[in-house]
Parts: sequence; structure tokens; C-alpha cells
Amino acid sequence: MDFYKMIPVLVTEGYKVIAFDGPAHGSSEGEKTNLVDFKEVMYQLIKKKIGVPYAIIGHSMGGGAAAYLLKDYDIHIKKLVGITMPMISKRFFERLFAEMKVPVKMQKVFFKNAEEEFGEPIERYNLVERKDPIKADDFLMIYDKFDNEVPFKDIKDFLAIHPEIKQLDATGTGHYAVIKNKRVIEEIVEF
Repeated sequence: MDFYKMIPVLVTEGYKVIAFDGPAHGSSEGEKTNLVDFKEVMYQLIKKKIGVPYAIIGHSMGGGAAAYLLKDYDIHIKKLVGITMPMISKRFFERLFAEMKVPVKMQKVFFKNAEEEFGEPIERYNLVERKDPIKADDFLMIYDKFDNEVPFKDIKDFLAIHPEIKQLDATGTGHYAVIKNKRVIEEIVEF
């Protein structure tokens, strides 16, 4: 439903759109999820159901999951659109914990449990520091400098080391409304 304004425009432009509810989102089962779950579901969808798509458009955690999918698996696409996506997972959680006033001791337990569950440290999910390529011919990054969910500093740091990535400053749209914004949709179609 979040993409209800974008999907008809893409279809009108001749694209076949495959949309899915990520784990614990929309009509999908589950009470909780994470970026790794999203990445794995995307991988299974591509490998077992749809094949390699021409493009992936991902918002927030979905955009981050798409980037890690294209880093971690032998999947190469033509176009990737990342919309207000988190760059550094640990920093993302630390900011949320600070807002919720979660004690440091509980934060350490969270990160330790996450590492045990995923079999790898959360620091592996840092697009600024990981040097392996995102396997997409073209990448469009859409951001809002005042996004209250994803720190712009992280996006700015990522873009500074990846000047080849096309950028769209959608400041003023907000983290959630950005995917319904007419100008953003037009720019995605153009891309």
C-alpha cells in the first residue's frame, strides 16, 4: 500500500511491477523483522519466483536490504533506487535507543543477541564502510536532509565516497511521504 501512487505510474510507463509485503509488514506473517530478513526474502523471491529484475526500488529498510542483497549475492541489476534508506544499522539503532532512553546495558545485550541470531556482527551492515560493490549499473539515492528516521550525515558520507550515484534531494517530503511525492515518482520514472 505504501507504493500505491507509484505503482500505477510505473505500469503506465510499461513496467511490470512486483510488490511484496516484507516480513511483519502489511499482510505478511510475523510480529517482528529486520534488515537481514528483508534481504533474505528478496533473495528467495528473485531466485525462486521472479528471476533477476531490471530494477529494484526500495524505501527505508527495503532500500537498505536491496543494497546488501546486491553486495552479498551474485545478483546484478540495471537500476537501483534507494529511498531514505539507512546507511549504518548500528548507528540507526543507537539513535532509536537514545530517543527511547534504553539503558546502555540493554543496548549491549541487544547487539550481542543480534550477532548471535545473524551469525555476523551488526557492524557488517554499514554501507559507508563496506567497500564491496553494490551490483547495479545505475543507482539513484533519494533523501530528505531533515528525515527524522535516517540521519542525513550518513547518507552524505556514503555519497561522498560514491560520486557515481545519482542523487535526488527531496527535502521537505519526510521519511514516509517521500514515496508518494509526485516529483519523486516522476524522477524515478525518468531514471
